[in-house]
Amino acid sequence: MTYPVTEFIETDLKMSVYAFAKQSSISQQTLSTWKQRDKPVASLPIQILDEFSYFAEMSMSDIRNKLAQYELENELAKLNQTKEGEHMIDKEESVKLKSFLDAGYKFGKALSAGGDRKNSKIHLQKLLRDSPKQEGDSLDDFLEDYFKLCIAYNIKAFGEMTALTPKNSVPFIQNFLIGAHNATFAGKKTS
Repeated sequence: MTYPVTEFIETDLKMSVYAFAKQSSISQQTLSTWKQRDKPVASLPIQILDEFSYFAEMSMSDIRNKLAQYELENELAKLNQTKEGEHMIDKEESVKLKSFLDAGYKFGKALSAGGDRKNSKIHLQKLLRDSPKQEGDSLDDFLEDYFKLCIAYNIKAFGEMTALTPKNSVPFIQNFLIGAHNATFAGKKTS
């Protein structure tokens, strides 16, 4: 992603910004300031367009069109970079959600193996009742019940539980409880 003015100087005029500033009446500092501020091409002063027109031997409207094209390409590149970053975050979150689903399934299997179905149902209902319902709700009661069950049924606790915060816990705990429910009642393997 290159600022359109810089790209025009380097690509179309085939010179460095320094060389352009040295040969034109536009200082390198002025060009640098425009780049730092990421000013839109439409707001460029006529003096810069006139200098480009002179050096490129093109009309000012052609210069403006070329700069607008570079600006559009630059904006699209920024947008694509942002979407790639969001996709990576979505993928990481998806993997984490799956790990909570799997941990819930293992917990539910161990819970139902260590007691009868009725007690398993009661324990899961209590966990569900104490689970946070919206972002910001306390995790304390849920985690206390969860760890008590792990101790009582000799189930290895899922370490990721301790990394949850009230701000980010709801979808992960919901996936955990879905996995536990599937293992305990439906006998379904989560995928």
